[in-house]
This record gives sequence, structure tokens and C-alpha cells, in this order.
Amino acid sequence: MPTQLKLNPKQRAFIREYVRDKNATRAYRAVYGVGQSTAEANGPRMLGNARVKEAIEKQLAKLEAKLELSAERAVAELAKMAFDTKRIKPSDKIRACELVGKHFGAFREVVESHNTHTIKATPEQVDEAAEALIKKL
Repeated sequence: MPTQLKLNPKQRAFIREYVRDKNATRAYRAVYGVGQSTAEANGPRMLGNARVKEAIEKQLAKLEAKLELSAERAVAELAKMAFDTKRIKPSDKIRACELVGKHFGAFREVVESHNTHTIKATPEQVDEAAEALIKKL
């Protein structure tokens, strides 16, 4: 039996909305007409539904095929921009080079930490401190 038949109309509408921008909260609000907090809780939960997830994956695959989207094509287009010597602005060339470099892992970001403080606490002390902070809120 096709997945489409196993979905209710609201789930199908959610899938259509979600595929537009991959924002589960926005899609849930658009379909169910609920408030932000309800949508924030239920939108991601909807993505956990196996049938909904499968249908979304199929829709995205169809869209990618229709638009001929792929990582390889995107990198190829960026490479063309990065190495075009005539028609591309220097700032666009630099950005294209950055993106191509990131794709191939040419750049590694190193974060240094000079924190030398050590805090010794038992799990119970951590729980007590967390509860005290929560009470202050």
C-alpha cells in the first residue's frame, strides 16, 4: 500500500509545508493553526513519525531530482565562480573559494581555551546547584 494512503490529510499538508523550507514549527502552525509553543513541541514530533519522515524524504528526493540539485553540482558551480577571471566580482570569488575550501575540508577552525579552573563537585552537589538556579528563575 503506498505511503500516501497511510497519511491523513493534515499529515500530507504538513509534508507539503515542511518541504518548502524544512521548518517543522512553521509547517505545523500553518497546517494546524496553533500557537508557537504548541507548534514548537509538535512540529519536531511530527518529524518523528516514520510514515511522515518517509514521505518527506521521498518529496525532497523528487524535488532535488526535478531541480537537478546535488552537492557535486553546487561545488562545481562554486568552483567555476572561484576561478572565473573575467565576469565575477573579487568578493564573490573569495566567498566561492571559501565555500569550495570548506567543502573539501581545506580549512580547520582551531579554538583555544585558556581556562585552567577545575571544579570538583559530586553529582548531588550539581543537582542541588541546578535546583537552586531553577528556583531563582
